[in-house]
Amino acid sequence: MEHVQRTLPKAFVLENVKGFRDSNGGRDYNEFVDRLKRIKGHDYQTEAYSITALLLNAKDYGSPQSRLRLYFVGLRKKFMKDKNAILKHPPRVDPVSSEACLDAKEENDDADRVPKSQKAAENVNYALDVIRSQGNNPRVTFIFDCETSEEWRPKVFHTNHCPCLTFSRSAGLWITSRGRRMRPQECMRFQGIGNRNLER
Repeated sequence: MEHVQRTLPKAFVLENVKGFRDSNGGRDYNEFVDRLKRIKGHDYQTEAYSITALLLNAKDYGSPQSRLRLYFVGLRKKFMKDKNAILKHPPRVDPVSSEACLDAKEENDDADRVPKSQKAAENVNYALDVIRSQGNNPRVTFIFDCETSEEWRPKVFHTNHCPCLTFSRSAGLWITSRGRRMRPQECMRFQGIGNRNLER
Protein backbone atom coordinates (compact mmCIF):
# COMPACT_ATOMS: atom_id res chain seq x y z
CA MET A 1 0.00 0.00 0.00
CA GLU A 2 2.89 2.35 0.78
CA HIS A 3 4.33 1.58 -2.68
CA VAL A 4 1.03 2.56 -4.33
CA GLN A 5 0.92 5.83 -2.37
CA ARG A 6 4.53 6.58 -3.31
CA THR A 7 4.31 5.73 -7.02
CA LEU A 8 0.60 6.39 -7.78
CA PRO A 9 0.29 4.02 -10.77
CA LYS A 10 -2.64 4.42 -13.16
CA ALA A 11 -4.00 1.10 -11.91
CA PHE A 12 -3.11 -1.71 -9.54
CA VAL A 13 -4.40 -5.19 -8.66
CA LEU A 14 -3.97 -6.83 -5.25
CA GLU A 15 -4.87 -10.46 -4.52
CA ASN A 16 -5.93 -12.22 -1.34
CA VAL A 17 -7.73 -15.40 -0.33
CA LYS A 18 -11.53 -15.51 -0.15
CA GLY A 19 -11.44 -15.90 3.64
CA PHE A 20 -10.02 -12.39 4.00
CA ARG A 21 -13.56 -11.03 3.61
CA ASP A 22 -14.51 -12.63 6.93
CA SER A 23 -11.25 -12.08 8.78
CA ASN A 24 -11.86 -10.67 12.27
CA GLY A 25 -15.60 -10.55 11.59
CA GLY A 26 -15.08 -8.59 8.37
CA ARG A 27 -13.30 -5.75 10.15
CA ASP A 28 -9.91 -6.45 8.54
CA TYR A 29 -11.49 -6.41 5.07
CA ASN A 30 -13.37 -3.17 5.66
CA GLU A 31 -10.32 -1.48 7.16
CA PHE A 32 -8.18 -2.59 4.20
CA VAL A 33 -10.67 -1.21 1.64
CA ASP A 34 -10.94 2.05 3.59
CA ARG A 35 -7.15 2.40 3.59
CA LEU A 36 -7.05 1.86 -0.17
CA LYS A 37 -9.74 4.51 -0.66
CA ARG A 38 -7.80 6.96 1.52
CA ILE A 39 -4.72 6.89 -0.74
CA LYS A 40 -4.28 10.49 -1.85
CA GLY A 41 -3.23 12.01 -5.15
CA HIS A 42 -0.23 14.26 -5.68
CA ASP A 43 -2.07 17.14 -4.00
CA TYR A 44 -2.50 15.00 -0.85
CA GLN A 45 -6.09 16.23 -0.70
CA THR A 46 -8.25 14.15 -3.05
CA GLU A 47 -8.77 10.39 -3.01
CA ALA A 48 -6.67 9.00 -5.84
CA TYR A 49 -8.42 5.71 -6.63
CA SER A 50 -11.73 4.13 -7.42
CA ILE A 51 -11.58 0.77 -5.59
CA THR A 52 -13.47 -2.39 -6.58
CA ALA A 53 -13.27 -5.79 -4.89
CA LEU A 54 -14.04 -8.82 -7.08
CA LEU A 55 -14.28 -12.49 -6.12
CA LEU A 56 -13.09 -14.44 -9.16
CA ASN A 57 -12.15 -18.04 -9.93
CA ALA A 58 -9.31 -18.59 -12.38
CA LYS A 59 -11.17 -21.51 -14.00
CA ASP A 60 -13.82 -19.06 -15.23
CA TYR A 61 -11.23 -16.94 -17.04
CA GLY A 62 -9.19 -19.30 -19.18
CA SER A 63 -7.08 -21.10 -16.59
CA PRO A 64 -7.56 -24.88 -16.16
CA GLN A 65 -7.17 -24.44 -12.40
CA SER A 66 -9.80 -23.78 -9.74
CA ARG A 67 -8.36 -20.83 -7.85
CA LEU A 68 -10.93 -18.68 -6.06
CA ARG A 69 -9.39 -15.39 -5.02
CA LEU A 70 -10.35 -11.92 -3.92
CA TYR A 71 -8.98 -9.15 -6.14
CA PHE A 72 -8.78 -5.48 -5.25
CA VAL A 73 -8.61 -3.29 -8.35
CA GLY A 74 -7.64 0.35 -8.05
CA LEU A 75 -8.12 2.79 -10.97
CA ARG A 76 -6.69 6.32 -10.81
CA LYS A 77 -9.64 8.68 -10.89
CA LYS A 78 -7.49 11.24 -12.69
CA PHE A 79 -7.50 9.01 -15.79
CA MET A 80 -11.14 7.88 -15.65
CA LYS A 81 -13.71 9.48 -17.96
CA ASP A 82 -16.48 8.57 -15.53
CA LYS A 83 -15.19 9.00 -11.99
CA ASN A 84 -18.19 7.05 -10.62
CA ALA A 85 -17.90 4.09 -12.99
CA ILE A 86 -18.04 0.69 -11.29
CA LEU A 87 -15.77 -2.08 -12.51
CA LYS A 88 -17.85 -5.09 -13.53
CA HIS A 89 -16.99 -8.78 -13.52
CA PRO A 90 -15.15 -9.63 -16.75
CA PRO A 91 -16.86 -11.97 -19.24
CA ARG A 92 -16.14 -15.65 -18.70
CA VAL A 93 -13.64 -17.47 -20.90
CA ASP A 94 -13.51 -21.24 -21.45
CA PRO A 95 -10.42 -22.77 -19.82
CA VAL A 96 -7.52 -24.29 -21.71
CA SER A 97 -7.81 -28.08 -21.86
CA SER A 98 -6.22 -29.95 -18.95
CA GLU A 99 -4.66 -32.31 -21.48
CA ALA A 100 -2.85 -29.37 -23.09
CA CYS A 101 -1.03 -28.77 -19.80
CA LEU A 102 0.01 -32.37 -19.22
CA ASP A 103 2.95 -34.25 -20.70
CA ALA A 104 1.93 -36.61 -23.48
CA LYS A 105 0.89 -40.08 -22.39
CA GLU A 106 3.82 -42.45 -22.01
CA GLU A 107 4.18 -46.19 -22.43
CA ASN A 108 4.49 -46.81 -18.70
CA ASP A 109 1.39 -44.78 -17.77
CA ASP A 110 -1.24 -47.01 -16.20
CA ALA A 111 -4.72 -45.72 -15.35
CA ASP A 112 -5.24 -48.73 -13.03
CA ARG A 113 -2.21 -47.87 -10.90
CA VAL A 114 -2.66 -46.42 -7.40
CA PRO A 115 -0.04 -44.75 -5.18
CA LYS A 116 2.11 -46.86 -2.86
CA SER A 117 1.31 -44.96 0.34
CA GLN A 118 -1.82 -46.17 2.13
CA LYS A 119 -3.40 -42.74 2.62
CA ALA A 120 -2.93 -41.73 -1.02
CA ALA A 121 -4.12 -45.13 -2.27
CA GLU A 122 -7.30 -44.84 -0.18
CA ASN A 123 -7.96 -41.37 -1.57
CA VAL A 124 -7.38 -42.50 -5.15
CA ASN A 125 -9.66 -45.52 -4.76
CA TYR A 126 -12.33 -43.29 -3.20
CA ALA A 127 -12.04 -40.85 -6.12
CA LEU A 128 -12.22 -43.60 -8.73
CA ASP A 129 -15.37 -44.98 -7.09
CA VAL A 130 -17.01 -41.54 -7.06
CA ILE A 131 -16.03 -40.85 -10.68
CA ARG A 132 -17.53 -44.18 -11.79
CA SER A 133 -20.68 -43.59 -9.70
CA GLN A 134 -21.15 -40.29 -11.58
CA GLY A 135 -21.18 -42.25 -14.83
CA ASN A 136 -17.69 -41.13 -15.85
CA ASN A 137 -14.66 -43.06 -17.02
CA PRO A 138 -11.55 -42.52 -14.84
CA ARG A 139 -9.38 -43.32 -17.87
CA VAL A 140 -10.33 -39.82 -18.95
CA THR A 141 -8.25 -37.14 -17.21
CA PHE A 142 -9.44 -36.23 -13.72
CA ILE A 143 -7.03 -34.46 -11.38
CA PHE A 144 -7.39 -34.32 -7.60
CA ASP A 145 -5.42 -34.07 -4.36
CA CYS A 146 -4.50 -37.63 -3.34
CA GLU A 147 -2.88 -36.51 -0.07
CA THR A 148 -5.91 -34.74 1.39
CA SER A 149 -7.50 -35.70 4.68
CA GLU A 150 -10.70 -37.73 4.60
CA GLU A 151 -12.82 -34.78 5.73
CA TRP A 152 -11.61 -32.67 2.76
CA ARG A 153 -12.23 -35.27 0.07
CA PRO A 154 -14.25 -33.71 -2.78
CA LYS A 155 -17.73 -34.98 -3.58
CA VAL A 156 -17.49 -34.11 -7.28
CA PHE A 157 -14.58 -34.46 -9.69
CA HIS A 158 -14.02 -32.43 -12.86
CA THR A 159 -12.25 -33.06 -16.16
CA ASN A 160 -11.78 -29.47 -17.29
CA HIS A 161 -9.63 -28.13 -14.44
CA CYS A 162 -7.45 -29.17 -11.54
CA PRO A 163 -7.72 -28.11 -7.88
CA CYS A 164 -6.02 -24.95 -6.69
CA LEU A 165 -2.26 -25.38 -6.94
CA THR A 166 -0.61 -24.62 -3.64
CA PHE A 167 2.79 -25.32 -2.09
CA SER A 168 1.26 -27.98 0.15
CA ARG A 169 -0.10 -29.83 -2.89
CA SER A 170 3.21 -29.81 -4.76
CA ALA A 171 3.45 -33.62 -4.74
CA GLY A 172 -0.13 -34.62 -4.15
CA LEU A 173 -2.10 -34.15 -7.37
CA TRP A 174 -3.11 -37.45 -8.99
CA ILE A 175 -3.91 -37.80 -12.71
CA THR A 176 -6.34 -40.65 -13.36
CA SER A 177 -5.55 -41.09 -17.05
CA ARG A 178 -1.83 -41.45 -16.30
CA GLY A 179 -1.97 -43.27 -12.97
CA ARG A 180 0.66 -40.95 -11.51
CA ARG A 181 1.23 -37.69 -9.69
CA MET A 182 1.47 -34.37 -11.49
CA ARG A 183 5.00 -33.28 -12.40
CA PRO A 184 6.47 -29.85 -11.57
CA GLN A 185 6.54 -28.74 -15.22
CA GLU A 186 2.87 -29.70 -15.57
CA CYS A 187 2.00 -27.67 -12.46
CA MET A 188 3.72 -24.70 -14.07
CA ARG A 189 1.70 -25.07 -17.28
CA PHE A 190 -1.54 -25.12 -15.28
CA GLN A 191 -0.49 -21.69 -13.99
CA GLY A 192 0.12 -20.32 -17.47
CA ILE A 193 3.89 -20.77 -17.57
CA GLY A 194 4.67 -22.40 -20.91
CA ASN A 195 7.55 -24.54 -22.11
CA ARG A 196 9.59 -21.59 -23.37
CA ASN A 197 9.53 -20.01 -19.91
CA LEU A 198 10.40 -23.36 -18.28
CA GLU A 199 13.53 -23.63 -20.42
CA ARG A 200 14.91 -20.29 -19.22
